[in-house]
Amino acid sequence: YQIKQLAENAHMASGGHSSPEPSPPVVRPDPTRTPGGQPEPSSPVDPVPTVPPGGRPASSNPFAVGVFYVNPSYSESLNKSISSAEGSVKTTLESMRGVPSAYWLDKKSKIFGSGSKSMEGILADAAAKATPELVTFIVYDLPNRDCHAKASNG
Repeated sequence: YQIKQLAENAHMASGGHSSPEPSPPVVRPDPTRTPGGQPEPSSPVDPVPTVPPGGRPASSNPFAVGVFYVNPSYSESLNKSISSAEGSVKTTLESMRGVPSAYWLDKKSKIFGSGSKSMEGILADAAAKATPELVTFIVYDLPNRDCHAKASNG
């Protein structure tokens, strides 16, 4: 039911409702000019960025270059919902099958194992791809955190 509701909400957001007006672009001052508009005096600058031992410049985004992992167990869950869905909800669910998603680690039993419903299994599967894929996990229910379930009260 939750997956169907998610698909219905996604469909409504993309079709039937107007989106808010885009925000005006943020104008940032040109760092090469003084507040009065004059060019900054020349200073010695190293034009070549320093690359750390890992081979990637410190300012690069590691998420921009990788392929994110699509968990087969999530696709399986979607297939169960697709089988009983209709119309635009079914179409939206079908389009979600190839979309990467985070895997929730909310109990210890999801850490160890070899299938797509365990952290170890997911990591092994992602690493075995021709190009290893980036996996996203959400660690939930940590001890001494959210002790009164205020974050999950709805």
